[in-house]
Amino acid sequence: MATYPVALDTRLAFQMKACTYAEFLAATPLNRTLLAVRGAEARQDAASQWFLAGFPDVLHWIVVVSEESPETAILLPLLARLAASSVRLDLRVVRDTEGFDELAAWLEECGTPDVLNDADLPLLFMFDEDWQLQEQWGPFPQAMEPYLEEWLERHPEYETLAEDETFDPQSTPNAVAEDAVVENGAGGATPEAQAAYAALLDLLGWEMRVWFNSGLDVACAQEICDLMRGLMDEDSEDDGSDSDGSDSDEGDE
Repeated sequence: MATYPVALDTRLAFQMKACTYAEFLAATPLNRTLLAVRGAEARQDAASQWFLAGFPDVLHWIVVVSEESPETAILLPLLARLAASSVRLDLRVVRDTEGFDELAAWLEECGTPDVLNDADLPLLFMFDEDWQLQEQWGPFPQAMEPYLEEWLERHPEYETLAEDETFDPQSTPNAVAEDAVVENGAGGATPEAQAAYAALLDLLGWEMRVWFNSGLDVACAQEICDLMRGLMDEDSEDDGSDSDGSDSDEGDE
């Protein structure tokens, strides 16, 4: 039986758990409608499309998601569209319930052991052709911050209840109306609280659609392209250093 280096085994472990975007859609009962709608409406500007089409290097995009997060339904279809703009980009999806630990182990091999600890999702990791981590992005574009801050001001119960230790995240994805969350005999949130939270989460998801359709799609694409330009600049600097070294050696001869 063939044996492989530990690092290779670690990498293969998470690669086997990662799925394509099409496979994710087929196996995702939650937010399937919103994912489909976003897939049809996600916008990509001409500048980012042109840049991605001409990107010279192979990059593996690994997107870590929580199916329960509204950001996943909004951002993942857009990331899939961006990745489809280039034959050199390969997008795979890792759920926080499947493949997460294996990816964390590989990130530790790459020298970033704590990057997934208490991380907000979704997160995009960019690996080079040799599966070395080059860049990461997420959970949303910086341009979204003022929108989110204003929404949280209107719904302060969202953050309050997200920190409520009696809340059961397996029953609903996140927080509920503050006055609805109380401890029941089992030490969890009441059914009324769970229902109130689900309504609040739906509201956030649909409002995020408005934000992204109004300009954040383009801002997100540009932000990711800027990260990739940084990778190209680093490659250019490395090539320049190699050339300088070669010229210097020839001069010494």
